[in-house]
Amino acid sequence: MHGFGIRVVQSGEQLAALVNIASMPYTVATDARTAQSAAIGATSLFSVVTTGMYEISFSGAVTTAATTSSKIGDFQIRYTDPTDSVLKTTSTQNNVSSSTANTTASCISGTLSIHAKTGTNIDLIMGYTSAGATAMVYKLTTKIKFIP
Repeated sequence: MHGFGIRVVQSGEQLAALVNIASMPYTVATDARTAQSAAIGATSLFSVVTTGMYEISFSGAVTTAATTSSKIGDFQIRYTDPTDSVLKTTSTQNNVSSSTANTTASCISGTLSIHAKTGTNIDLIMGYTSAGATAMVYKLTTKIKFIP
């Protein structure tokens, strides 16, 4: 057994095993925020070192409900496309990237795929509104995977 539980019998099998490992998606960045009580403007999550496909997964939840009303989200990603070098912002995903339920049972989650350019950033944008004496508080976890 060598590394990752791969049994090497012939050099050809070893090469095939290494190719399979190299083609697996892998995490390049994780961001966990707690006790958030405001919108998050464009904030860099990852500096792209390899042009290619990236998968961004997110999960957010209200940890303190507002006195009157609140909205967690919309969750968006901003990135530069390698084809035209234009800075793009993902559209909001209805009923997935935001919630106005205003309870601690409120949550949002989803997965986005983007094609990002080397030498640019993948940015997070998170909307927020809250009304009442007690402000809504939320947590947000984001993970970025490179898809070879």
